[in-house]
Amino acid sequence: MGLPDNFIESREEQKSVVNFLASFDRHIEDFKIEEVAEYNGSKAYKICTLHKINNSNDMAEIPLSAESAGTLKMLSLYHELKDVLEKGSVLFIDELNARLHPLLVRNILITFINPKTNINHAQLVFTAYDTWQLDNHVLKKEEVWFVEKDKDGKSQLYSLFDFSDVDDFDQDDYLLGKFGAIPELSRMEYNKCV
Repeated sequence: MGLPDNFIESREEQKSVVNFLASFDRHIEDFKIEEVAEYNGSKAYKICTLHKINNSNDMAEIPLSAESAGTLKMLSLYHELKDVLEKGSVLFIDELNARLHPLLVRNILITFINPKTNINHAQLVFTAYDTWQLDNHVLKKEEVWFVEKDKDGKSQLYSLFDFSDVDDFDQDDYLLGKFGAIPELSRMEYNKCV
């Protein structure tokens, strides 16, 4: 997992990350960073998240590696999301929805769609197998694209906009094959060990 630039040295960057994480997990209040070793000129650190203990002013330390997969993914996306929104560039993410709650993915999409939060017109291009993200009317018809493999394994890219008889993505229509881009499934068989 990559940490944001200057994360170790900069309290300001650590606070910025806490504010970012608070958009989906308000329980992380700070970080505790301790240098634990130095190897060939490179320092090693122990990083913990600090969570406020209920009905107390004390904090519980949780090793960063023990945080949820979703929190770790968002931490690794932090720098890229911040950078692309500041520069107005393009961010490509494979399987955006992997390890993330659907509402968190929706929040990311809205951040890019909203001109108040995306003042530099950054773009997000992502793949997803979660049809809910397509069926919740956040994305426009021309923003939804499909990839379908033909019988020779070649991929073809086409847009939902190509379907003139459709106003919006519909999960049921997709799963029934109306738009293509669904796997051809056969019965799974397992060899039994003797």
